[in-house]
Amino acid sequence: MNRKALWAWACYDWANSAWATAVLSGLFPMLLRLFWRDGLASSEITLVLGLANGLASLAVALAAPVLGAWADRTGARKRMLLAATSLGVCATLALAAVPSGGWVWAALLFALAALGFGIGNLFYDALLVHVAPSHLLARASSLGYGLGYVGGGLFFAGAAWAVAHARALGFAGAEEAMLVAVAASALWWGLFSLPVAAWVPEPQAGGADVSVREVLHEIRTHAAVPGFLLAYFLYIDGLGAVIRMASDFGLAIGLAPSAMIAALLLVQFVAWPAAIAAGRLAETFGAVRVLLAELLVLAVACWAALGVRDATAFFALAAVVGAVMGGVQALSRAVFARLAPRGESGGWFGFFNIFGKFASVIGPIWAGFVAWLADTPRASAPAASLLVLVGWVVLWRIRKRLYSAGSSGGSSTTRT
Repeated sequence: MNRKALWAWACYDWANSAWATAVLSGLFPMLLRLFWRDGLASSEITLVLGLANGLASLAVALAAPVLGAWADRTGARKRMLLAATSLGVCATLALAAVPSGGWVWAALLFALAALGFGIGNLFYDALLVHVAPSHLLARASSLGYGLGYVGGGLFFAGAAWAVAHARALGFAGAEEAMLVAVAASALWWGLFSLPVAAWVPEPQAGGADVSVREVLHEIRTHAAVPGFLLAYFLYIDGLGAVIRMASDFGLAIGLAPSAMIAALLLVQFVAWPAAIAAGRLAETFGAVRVLLAELLVLAVACWAALGVRDATAFFALAAVVGAVMGGVQALSRAVFARLAPRGESGGWFGFFNIFGKFASVIGPIWAGFVAWLADTPRASAPAASLLVLVGWVVLWRIRKRLYSAGSSGGSSTTRT
Protein backbone atom coordinates (compact mmCIF):
# COMPACT_ATOMS: atom_id res chain seq x y z
CA MET A 1 0.00 0.00 0.00
CA ASN A 2 1.24 3.48 -0.91
CA ARG A 3 0.54 5.37 2.32
CA LYS A 4 1.18 8.76 0.73
CA ALA A 5 -1.40 8.00 -1.96
CA LEU A 6 -3.90 6.79 0.65
CA TRP A 7 -3.58 9.92 2.80
CA ALA A 8 -3.72 12.14 -0.29
CA TRP A 9 -6.92 10.37 -1.36
CA ALA A 10 -8.46 10.74 2.12
CA CYS A 11 -7.49 14.41 2.17
CA TYR A 12 -10.04 15.02 -0.60
CA ASP A 13 -12.82 14.33 1.92
CA TRP A 14 -11.29 17.02 4.16
CA ALA A 15 -11.30 19.30 1.10
CA ASN A 16 -14.87 19.03 -0.17
CA SER A 17 -16.57 18.55 3.20
CA ALA A 18 -16.06 22.25 3.94
CA TRP A 19 -18.34 23.04 1.01
CA ALA A 20 -20.86 20.34 1.94
CA THR A 21 -21.10 21.34 5.60
CA ALA A 22 -20.95 25.13 5.29
CA VAL A 23 -22.43 25.99 1.89
CA LEU A 24 -24.76 23.10 1.06
CA SER A 25 -26.25 22.74 4.54
CA GLY A 26 -26.02 26.27 5.91
CA LEU A 27 -24.82 29.31 4.00
CA PHE A 28 -26.60 28.92 0.67
CA PRO A 29 -30.10 28.40 2.17
CA MET A 30 -29.59 31.37 4.49
CA LEU A 31 -28.21 33.68 1.79
CA LEU A 32 -30.99 32.70 -0.58
CA ARG A 33 -33.57 33.72 2.02
CA LEU A 34 -31.79 36.81 3.38
CA PHE A 35 -29.74 38.23 0.49
CA TRP A 36 -30.67 36.88 -2.94
CA ARG A 37 -34.47 36.54 -2.63
CA ASP A 38 -35.46 39.76 -4.52
CA GLY A 39 -39.07 39.78 -3.38
CA LEU A 40 -39.67 36.02 -3.56
CA ALA A 41 -42.29 34.72 -1.16
CA SER A 42 -41.17 32.32 1.56
CA SER A 43 -42.72 29.32 -0.20
CA GLU A 44 -41.06 30.36 -3.49
CA ILE A 45 -37.66 30.44 -1.78
CA THR A 46 -38.24 26.90 -0.52
CA LEU A 47 -39.21 25.86 -4.06
CA VAL A 48 -36.07 27.40 -5.59
CA LEU A 49 -33.90 25.71 -2.96
CA GLY A 50 -35.57 22.36 -3.59
CA LEU A 51 -35.26 22.66 -7.37
CA ALA A 52 -31.59 23.64 -7.24
CA ASN A 53 -30.77 20.69 -4.98
CA GLY A 54 -33.07 18.20 -6.69
CA LEU A 55 -32.07 18.96 -10.27
CA ALA A 56 -28.37 18.81 -9.41
CA SER A 57 -28.86 15.45 -7.70
CA LEU A 58 -30.87 14.15 -10.65
CA ALA A 59 -28.16 15.25 -13.10
CA VAL A 60 -25.49 13.47 -11.06
CA ALA A 61 -27.59 10.32 -10.80
CA LEU A 62 -28.22 10.18 -14.55
CA ALA A 63 -24.67 11.03 -15.58
CA ALA A 64 -22.80 8.90 -13.03
CA PRO A 65 -22.97 5.46 -14.73
CA VAL A 66 -22.05 6.89 -18.15
CA LEU A 67 -19.16 8.97 -16.86
CA GLY A 68 -17.97 6.13 -14.63
CA ALA A 69 -17.90 3.59 -17.46
CA TRP A 70 -16.17 6.09 -19.78
CA ALA A 71 -13.51 6.82 -17.17
CA ASP A 72 -12.89 3.08 -16.73
CA ARG A 73 -12.34 2.63 -20.48
CA THR A 74 -10.04 5.63 -20.83
CA GLY A 75 -8.23 5.52 -17.50
CA ALA A 76 -9.44 9.00 -16.55
CA ARG A 77 -10.78 8.51 -13.03
CA LYS A 78 -8.42 10.98 -11.35
CA ARG A 79 -8.68 13.46 -14.22
CA MET A 80 -12.46 13.39 -13.98
CA LEU A 81 -12.23 13.94 -10.22
CA LEU A 82 -10.04 17.00 -10.75
CA ALA A 83 -12.26 18.31 -13.56
CA ALA A 84 -15.37 18.01 -11.39
CA THR A 85 -13.51 19.71 -8.54
CA SER A 86 -12.55 22.58 -10.84
CA LEU A 87 -16.20 23.00 -11.82
CA GLY A 88 -17.30 23.05 -8.18
CA VAL A 89 -14.59 25.46 -7.07
CA CYS A 90 -15.14 27.92 -9.94
CA ALA A 91 -18.94 27.85 -9.56
CA THR A 92 -18.64 28.49 -5.82
CA LEU A 93 -16.28 31.43 -6.33
CA ALA A 94 -18.73 32.89 -8.83
CA LEU A 95 -21.59 32.25 -6.39
CA ALA A 96 -19.86 34.42 -3.80
CA ALA A 97 -19.86 37.30 -6.30
CA VAL A 98 -23.62 37.24 -7.06
CA PRO A 99 -25.12 40.58 -5.96
CA SER A 100 -28.16 41.10 -3.76
CA GLY A 101 -31.40 39.99 -5.38
CA GLY A 102 -29.71 37.71 -7.91
CA TRP A 103 -31.51 34.54 -6.96
CA VAL A 104 -31.58 33.17 -10.53
CA TRP A 105 -27.80 33.31 -10.92
CA ALA A 106 -27.32 32.12 -7.34
CA ALA A 107 -29.49 29.03 -7.89
CA LEU A 108 -27.79 28.23 -11.22
CA LEU A 109 -24.26 28.56 -9.84
CA PHE A 110 -25.14 26.59 -6.70
CA ALA A 111 -26.55 23.78 -8.87
CA LEU A 112 -23.32 23.73 -10.93
CA ALA A 113 -21.24 23.60 -7.75
CA ALA A 114 -23.42 20.76 -6.44
CA LEU A 115 -22.97 18.96 -9.76
CA GLY A 116 -19.19 19.25 -9.44
CA PHE A 117 -19.41 18.05 -5.84
CA GLY A 118 -21.51 15.01 -6.76
CA ILE A 119 -19.48 13.94 -9.80
CA GLY A 120 -16.28 14.48 -7.84
CA ASN A 121 -17.51 12.17 -5.10
CA LEU A 122 -18.26 9.47 -7.67
CA PHE A 123 -14.65 9.34 -8.82
CA TYR A 124 -13.31 9.84 -5.30
CA ASP A 125 -15.21 6.70 -4.26
CA ALA A 126 -14.06 4.82 -7.36
CA LEU A 127 -10.41 5.53 -6.54
CA LEU A 128 -10.73 3.81 -3.15
CA VAL A 129 -9.98 0.35 -4.56
CA HIS A 130 -6.82 1.75 -6.19
CA VAL A 131 -5.26 3.26 -3.05
CA ALA A 132 -5.90 0.50 -0.49
CA PRO A 133 -5.68 -3.32 -0.57
CA SER A 134 -8.91 -5.23 -0.15
CA HIS A 135 -8.27 -6.19 3.49
CA LEU A 136 -7.88 -2.49 4.45
CA LEU A 137 -10.79 -1.01 2.51
CA ALA A 138 -12.92 -0.47 5.62
CA ARG A 139 -10.08 1.32 7.43
CA ALA A 140 -9.28 3.46 4.39
CA SER A 141 -12.91 4.38 3.76
CA SER A 142 -13.35 5.29 7.42
CA LEU A 143 -10.20 7.43 7.32
CA GLY A 144 -11.71 9.46 4.48
CA TYR A 145 -14.99 10.01 6.28
CA GLY A 146 -13.17 10.81 9.52
CA LEU A 147 -11.04 13.50 7.90
CA GLY A 148 -14.13 14.84 6.17
CA TYR A 149 -16.02 15.27 9.41
CA VAL A 150 -13.06 17.05 11.02
CA GLY A 151 -12.38 19.31 8.05
CA GLY A 152 -16.02 20.16 7.50
CA GLY A 153 -16.57 20.76 11.20
CA LEU A 154 -13.53 23.02 11.61
CA PHE A 155 -14.41 25.09 8.57
CA PHE A 156 -18.05 25.43 9.58
CA ALA A 157 -17.08 26.41 13.12
CA GLY A 158 -14.80 29.11 11.75
CA ALA A 159 -17.46 30.36 9.34
CA ALA A 160 -20.12 30.45 12.07
CA TRP A 161 -17.77 32.40 14.36
CA ALA A 162 -16.98 34.89 11.59
CA VAL A 163 -20.66 35.46 10.82
CA ALA A 164 -21.45 35.93 14.52
CA HIS A 165 -18.67 38.54 14.83
CA ALA A 166 -19.08 40.06 11.36
CA ARG A 167 -18.91 43.74 12.31
CA ALA A 168 -16.05 43.25 14.76
CA LEU A 169 -14.09 41.66 11.90
CA GLY A 170 -14.75 44.63 9.62
CA PHE A 171 -17.59 43.25 7.50
CA ALA A 172 -20.58 45.41 6.63
CA GLY A 173 -22.90 42.77 8.06
CA ALA A 174 -23.60 39.06 8.44
CA GLU A 175 -24.45 38.66 4.74
CA GLU A 176 -21.05 39.95 3.64
CA ALA A 177 -19.32 37.60 6.08
CA MET A 178 -21.37 34.71 4.68
CA LEU A 179 -20.32 35.56 1.11
CA VAL A 180 -16.66 35.63 2.13
CA ALA A 181 -17.13 32.25 3.84
CA VAL A 182 -18.63 30.86 0.61
CA ALA A 183 -15.56 32.00 -1.32
CA ALA A 184 -13.28 30.62 1.40
CA SER A 185 -14.95 27.21 1.12
CA ALA A 186 -14.07 27.14 -2.58
CA LEU A 187 -10.43 27.98 -1.85
CA TRP A 188 -10.33 25.33 0.91
CA TRP A 189 -11.81 22.78 -1.50
CA GLY A 190 -9.30 23.57 -4.22
CA LEU A 191 -6.24 23.84 -1.96
CA PHE A 192 -6.74 20.53 -0.16
CA SER A 193 -7.46 18.76 -3.45
CA LEU A 194 -3.85 19.34 -4.54
CA PRO A 195 -2.54 16.22 -2.71
CA VAL A 196 -4.79 14.08 -4.91
CA ALA A 197 -3.37 15.73 -8.02
CA ALA A 198 0.20 15.27 -6.77
CA TRP A 199 0.30 11.87 -5.10
CA VAL A 200 -2.63 9.68 -6.17
CA PRO A 201 -1.61 7.82 -9.33
CA GLU A 202 -4.01 7.69 -12.25
CA PRO A 203 -5.22 4.05 -12.43
CA GLN A 204 -4.75 2.31 -15.72
CA ALA A 205 -7.69 1.84 -18.06
CA GLY A 206 -9.84 -1.18 -17.33
CA GLY A 207 -8.82 -2.81 -20.59
CA ALA A 208 -12.12 -4.21 -21.86
CA ASP A 209 -14.53 -1.82 -23.57
CA VAL A 210 -17.33 -2.29 -21.03
CA SER A 211 -20.55 -0.36 -21.64
CA VAL A 212 -23.05 0.91 -19.10
CA ARG A 213 -25.44 -1.86 -20.13
CA GLU A 214 -22.77 -4.50 -19.56
CA VAL A 215 -21.92 -3.08 -16.12
CA LEU A 216 -25.62 -3.13 -15.22
CA HIS A 217 -25.87 -6.76 -16.41
CA GLU A 218 -22.87 -7.73 -14.24
CA ILE A 219 -24.43 -6.03 -11.22
CA ARG A 220 -27.81 -7.68 -11.77
CA THR A 221 -26.33 -11.17 -12.13
CA HIS A 222 -23.94 -10.89 -9.18
CA ALA A 223 -24.93 -13.06 -6.22
CA ALA A 224 -24.81 -10.28 -3.63
CA VAL A 225 -24.81 -6.86 -5.31
CA PRO A 226 -28.53 -6.35 -6.13
CA GLY A 227 -29.57 -7.19 -2.58
CA PHE A 228 -26.90 -4.98 -1.09
CA LEU A 229 -27.87 -2.04 -3.29
CA LEU A 230 -31.52 -2.46 -2.27
CA ALA A 231 -30.58 -2.56 1.42
CA TYR A 232 -28.29 0.45 0.97
CA PHE A 233 -31.01 2.41 -0.81
CA LEU A 234 -33.44 1.81 2.05
CA TYR A 235 -31.23 2.53 5.04
CA ILE A 236 -29.44 5.46 3.38
CA ASP A 237 -32.92 6.84 2.65
CA GLY A 238 -33.58 6.71 6.38
CA LEU A 239 -30.23 8.24 7.29
CA GLY A 240 -30.72 10.97 4.68
CA ALA A 241 -34.09 11.83 6.18
CA VAL A 242 -32.53 12.09 9.65
CA ILE A 243 -29.78 14.41 8.40
CA ARG A 244 -32.06 16.68 6.38
CA MET A 245 -34.97 16.82 8.82
CA ALA A 246 -32.94 17.29 12.01
CA SER A 247 -32.92 21.10 11.88
CA ASP A 248 -36.67 21.25 11.30
CA PHE A 249 -37.21 18.78 14.15
CA GLY A 250 -35.07 20.80 16.55
CA LEU A 251 -36.69 24.12 15.70
CA ALA A 252 -40.14 22.54 16.02
CA ILE A 253 -39.46 21.52 19.64
CA GLY A 254 -38.31 25.05 20.46
CA LEU A 255 -34.52 24.98 20.09
CA ALA A 256 -32.79 28.23 19.11
CA PRO A 257 -30.87 28.43 15.78
CA SER A 258 -27.63 28.77 17.75
CA ALA A 259 -28.39 25.47 19.47
CA MET A 260 -28.93 23.83 16.09
CA ILE A 261 -25.54 25.04 14.89
CA ALA A 262 -23.96 23.67 18.06
CA ALA A 263 -25.71 20.33 17.54
CA LEU A 264 -24.44 20.14 13.95
CA LEU A 265 -20.89 20.77 15.12
CA LEU A 266 -21.31 18.12 17.83
CA VAL A 267 -22.35 15.57 15.19
CA GLN A 268 -19.33 16.44 13.04
CA PHE A 269 -16.79 15.97 15.80
CA VAL A 270 -18.41 12.85 17.29
CA ALA A 271 -18.62 11.25 13.84
CA TRP A 272 -14.88 11.65 13.27
CA PRO A 273 -13.51 9.21 15.89
CA ALA A 274 -16.58 7.01 15.51
CA ALA A 275 -15.94 6.52 11.78
CA ILE A 276 -12.29 5.63 12.44
CA ALA A 277 -13.33 3.19 15.17
CA ALA A 278 -15.88 1.55 12.87
CA GLY A 279 -13.14 0.85 10.33
CA ARG A 280 -10.97 -0.82 12.97
CA LEU A 281 -13.90 -2.86 14.34
CA ALA A 282 -14.68 -4.04 10.82
CA GLU A 283 -11.24 -5.61 10.57
CA THR A 284 -12.01 -7.74 13.63
CA PHE A 285 -15.72 -8.49 13.32
CA GLY A 286 -16.37 -7.85 9.62
CA ALA A 287 -17.78 -4.74 7.92
CA VAL A 288 -21.23 -6.26 7.39
CA ARG A 289 -21.60 -7.25 11.07
CA VAL A 290 -20.54 -3.82 12.31
CA LEU A 291 -22.81 -2.17 9.76
CA LEU A 292 -25.78 -4.23 10.93
CA ALA A 293 -25.10 -3.26 14.55
CA GLU A 294 -24.81 0.44 13.75
CA LEU A 295 -28.04 0.41 11.75
CA LEU A 296 -29.87 -1.04 14.77
CA VAL A 297 -28.51 1.76 16.96
CA LEU A 298 -29.64 4.32 14.38
CA ALA A 299 -33.14 2.84 14.23
CA VAL A 300 -33.49 2.86 18.02
CA ALA A 301 -32.24 6.45 18.19
CA CYS A 302 -34.92 7.52 15.69
CA TRP A 303 -37.66 6.01 17.82
CA ALA A 304 -36.16 7.61 20.93
CA ALA A 305 -36.66 11.01 19.27
CA LEU A 306 -40.35 10.74 20.20
CA GLY A 307 -39.37 11.41 23.80
CA VAL A 308 -37.07 14.40 23.17
CA ARG A 309 -38.39 17.48 24.97
CA ASP A 310 -35.39 19.75 25.59
CA ALA A 311 -31.94 20.73 24.33
CA THR A 312 -30.12 18.27 26.59
CA ALA A 313 -32.00 15.28 25.21
CA PHE A 314 -31.62 16.58 21.64
CA PHE A 315 -27.85 16.93 22.07
CA ALA A 316 -27.61 13.41 23.51
CA LEU A 317 -29.55 12.05 20.54
CA ALA A 318 -27.37 14.03 18.12
CA ALA A 319 -24.27 12.46 19.69
CA VAL A 320 -25.68 8.95 19.21
CA VAL A 321 -26.58 9.64 15.58
CA GLY A 322 -23.14 11.13 14.97
CA ALA A 323 -21.51 8.06 16.51
CA VAL A 324 -23.09 5.71 13.94
CA MET A 325 -23.56 8.00 10.93
CA GLY A 326 -19.94 8.00 9.80
CA GLY A 327 -19.59 4.26 10.27
CA VAL A 328 -22.72 3.50 8.25
CA GLN A 329 -21.49 5.62 5.34
CA ALA A 330 -17.88 4.47 5.44
CA LEU A 331 -18.62 0.75 5.82
CA SER A 332 -21.26 0.84 3.08
CA ARG A 333 -18.66 2.22 0.69
CA ALA A 334 -16.10 -0.34 1.83
CA VAL A 335 -18.47 -3.31 1.38
CA PHE A 336 -19.37 -2.19 -2.13
CA ALA A 337 -15.70 -1.56 -2.98
CA ARG A 338 -14.95 -5.19 -2.08
CA LEU A 339 -17.60 -6.29 -4.57
CA ALA A 340 -16.58 -3.99 -7.46
CA PRO A 341 -14.01 -5.17 -10.04
CA ARG A 342 -10.94 -2.93 -9.90
CA GLY A 343 -10.96 -2.27 -13.63
CA GLU A 344 -14.62 -1.23 -13.59
CA SER A 345 -14.72 0.73 -10.34
CA GLY A 346 -15.95 3.91 -12.04
CA GLY A 347 -18.92 2.24 -13.70
CA TRP A 348 -19.86 0.27 -10.59
CA PHE A 349 -19.66 3.29 -8.32
CA GLY A 350 -21.71 5.17 -10.88
CA PHE A 351 -24.64 2.90 -10.03
CA PHE A 352 -23.80 3.06 -6.32
CA ASN A 353 -24.02 6.84 -6.64
CA ILE A 354 -27.49 6.62 -8.20
CA PHE A 355 -28.90 4.93 -5.11
CA GLY A 356 -27.32 7.49 -2.81
CA LYS A 357 -28.62 10.45 -4.82
CA PHE A 358 -32.20 9.25 -5.06
CA ALA A 359 -32.10 8.46 -1.35
CA SER A 360 -31.48 12.17 -0.65
CA VAL A 361 -34.80 12.91 -2.34
CA ILE A 362 -37.12 10.07 -1.35
CA GLY A 363 -36.18 9.74 2.33
CA PRO A 364 -36.97 13.34 3.33
CA ILE A 365 -40.20 13.30 1.29
CA TRP A 366 -41.34 10.12 3.06
CA ALA A 367 -40.48 11.49 6.51
CA GLY A 368 -42.19 14.80 5.76
CA PHE A 369 -45.31 13.07 4.45
CA VAL A 370 -45.63 10.89 7.57
CA ALA A 371 -45.13 13.95 9.80
CA TRP A 372 -47.88 15.74 7.84
CA LEU A 373 -50.26 12.79 8.23
CA ALA A 374 -49.56 12.57 11.96
CA ASP A 375 -49.75 16.36 12.30
CA THR A 376 -46.51 16.47 14.28
CA PRO A 377 -42.86 16.89 13.19
CA ARG A 378 -41.91 14.25 15.77
CA ALA A 379 -43.31 11.57 13.49
CA SER A 380 -40.55 12.21 10.92
CA ALA A 381 -37.98 10.35 13.06
CA PRO A 382 -39.94 7.06 13.40
CA ALA A 383 -40.71 7.28 9.68
CA ALA A 384 -36.98 7.39 8.98
CA SER A 385 -36.48 4.49 11.39
CA LEU A 386 -38.86 2.30 9.36
CA LEU A 387 -36.69 2.75 6.27
CA VAL A 388 -33.57 1.87 8.26
CA LEU A 389 -35.19 -1.24 9.72
CA VAL A 390 -36.41 -2.54 6.35
CA GLY A 391 -32.93 -1.97 4.94
CA TRP A 392 -31.49 -3.83 7.92
CA VAL A 393 -33.75 -6.81 7.25
CA VAL A 394 -32.66 -6.96 3.59
CA LEU A 395 -28.99 -6.70 4.58
CA TRP A 396 -29.42 -9.41 7.22
CA ARG A 397 -30.99 -11.77 4.69
CA ILE A 398 -28.07 -11.46 2.24
CA ARG A 399 -25.25 -11.29 4.80
CA LYS A 400 -23.96 -14.81 4.03
CA ARG A 401 -23.73 -14.02 0.30
CA LEU A 402 -21.80 -10.87 1.16
CA TYR A 403 -19.41 -12.85 3.39
CA SER A 404 -18.67 -15.34 0.61
CA ALA A 405 -18.37 -12.62 -2.04
CA GLY A 406 -15.96 -10.68 0.13
CA SER A 407 -13.80 -13.66 0.97
CA SER A 408 -13.52 -14.62 -2.69
CA GLY A 409 -12.27 -11.16 -3.56
CA GLY A 410 -9.56 -10.79 -0.93
CA SER A 411 -7.56 -12.44 1.78
CA SER A 412 -9.10 -15.51 3.32
CA THR A 413 -8.44 -14.04 6.75
CA THR A 414 -10.34 -10.84 6.01
CA ARG A 415 -13.90 -10.46 7.19
CA THR A 416 -16.48 -8.67 5.06
